[in-house]
Amino acid sequence: MRKIKKRAAGKKAARKRTGKTATKAKKTTRKRRIRLWTAKEISVLRKAYKTTPTKEIAKELKRTVIAVRGKAVTLGLKKRAIKKAAPKRKKAAKKKIRRG
Repeated sequence: MRKIKKRAAGKKAARKRTGKTATKAKKTTRKRRIRLWTAKEISVLRKAYKTTPTKEIAKELKRTVIAVRGKAVTLGLKKRAIKKAAPKRKKAAKKKIRRG
């Protein structure tokens, strides 16, 4: 027995059915604009990254938060939370228990 091949509904099949040549659909792609980091932007980032929220730095540099975080990682910068000193506790006086 012979196996019957099913014909894919591709361009050739479309031409045979309609008698017209198939036109290629154009894909519209958005070009990404990549801005390189300037020395001034990097120095601002280095100075402000530890103490300033990332959102504010991004707004100042006119970059996305993700871009700022990514550049900070490549520069080896880390955010460190500023720990507030805990209030000093007074030591409670120990009560002496007499055993009799």
